[in-house]
Amino acid sequence: MLRGVRSGPRPARTADLPDIVALLEGAGLPLQGLGTAALWVAGVEQDAEAVGVIGLETHGDVGLLRSLAVREEHRGAGIGRALVERVVSEARQRGLRSLYLLTTDAAAYFGAQGFQPTTRATVPEELRASAEFQGVCPDTAQVLVRALDP
Repeated sequence: MLRGVRSGPRPARTADLPDIVALLEGAGLPLQGLGTAALWVAGVEQDAEAVGVIGLETHGDVGLLRSLAVREEHRGAGIGRALVERVVSEARQRGLRSLYLLTTDAAAYFGAQGFQPTTRATVPEELRASAEFQGVCPDTAQVLVRALDP
């Protein structure tokens, strides 16, 4: 169990939307294209407000991890890591071969979780057509990838 968190990542519900928007806005992350992602949240109490969120978009046989945000006062408690692990697990269950992400400031954080830097040129075409690659994220954002074992 995560320190201070009584509910692990669970699929987001409509009622979580205000918390999700607040988390993403608070982290300076975009809301555009969010409707195409499966979302998970983590909370302090079962069915209470979400203190962390993450998303997964599927594009062919690859995935895009997006929108990881944890409320500042809950950072360092393992919530972000649990959310990333949940998305990696889901991506494997869906049979995806790799998981990509774009970041402007968290490359080291994701590197510690098995993501490696790559270039936009190596990203599969169907993923480059996503909203995040088509302008939601700046061209200066770093691209990272994690190969997924079957």
